[in-house]
Amino acid sequence: EPQGRQPGEWGAFGAHHDEGRITRCTDPDPTWALLAQRSIDRYAEIEEQSGVQFFSEVGHLAVGPAGAPSLVARAANAAAQGVPHELLDAAALRERYPYLSFPAGAAGVWEPRRSGHISARRLVAAQISAAQRCVRPGVAFERVDESAVAVEEAAAKAAAGTDQATGEAEGEAPAPSYRVLLRDGRELRAARVLLCCGAFTNGPSKLVPAPMRLSNFTTQTVHFSLGDGDAARLEGMPSVIAKFPTWWAYLLPPIRYPDGRTVLKLGGARVEDASAPAARLDAADRTPGRGGTRPLPEPSD
Repeated sequence: EPQGRQPGEWGAFGAHHDEGRITRCTDPDPTWALLAQRSIDRYAEIEEQSGVQFFSEVGHLAVGPAGAPSLVARAANAAAQGVPHELLDAAALRERYPYLSFPAGAAGVWEPRRSGHISARRLVAAQISAAQRCVRPGVAFERVDESAVAVEEAAAKAAAGTDQATGEAEGEAPAPSYRVLLRDGRELRAARVLLCCGAFTNGPSKLVPAPMRLSNFTTQTVHFSLGDGDAARLEGMPSVIAKFPTWWAYLLPPIRYPDGRTVLKLGGARVEDASAPAARLDAADRTPGRGGTRPLPEPSD
């Protein structure tokens, strides 16, 4: 994360400069849910290796119209994958979360364990610290604070007896097969390159051989700075994702930020109601940006 520069000078340096990101074991997509569980399984190990605590197990609440396909699928996947959860009707939601208000007919899936939120900033710090602490004879770690502008496959033939799929030979380190070109002109060699670029995977840097089928959208979040009274009133609040026909939102519980503020973070957008008559979806409603999100035609935007 850049230090000592104005926000306008930062450029695209990452998406981890935040203290509140929702983490959960349930999802309407079983593959997404399983991958999330495998990631969450590593939290304790990374915290122990690094000495950096980044996970807050406050639980997670998913809310939507009772009987909504996404809510039903989420609960079914949780049951099939052995994730502890509880189904809550509208009355239970009001009783358990009196500080939250949902539309009539809402229902929820409550996930009490191995869910809540992480500090993305501290997770990155923990991963770097864990990597540094893993250095031993034969294992090196170097942190390079420079932008990568291209990743290219190195022209090198596999040595005899080397696994063609992995480039590894028994008892030997993988042979470098990629070149990572840095903005300052330096070049790194690596057997494997893991790209974690999110919205910038397709550019502006040339990091993948061909553009992937990704659609980038803008969105927004609002940070509410809370006083001590409101922070105390919301103590015990879980992370929340709510999806309804014309809007969706996510909400983080009060979190202490590095600048000393206690912040409640809200994100979301309006969406077109798929059940609405076509006549209601006029040209103005289809204009990019009217639904709270807008598509980005190019990564450079």
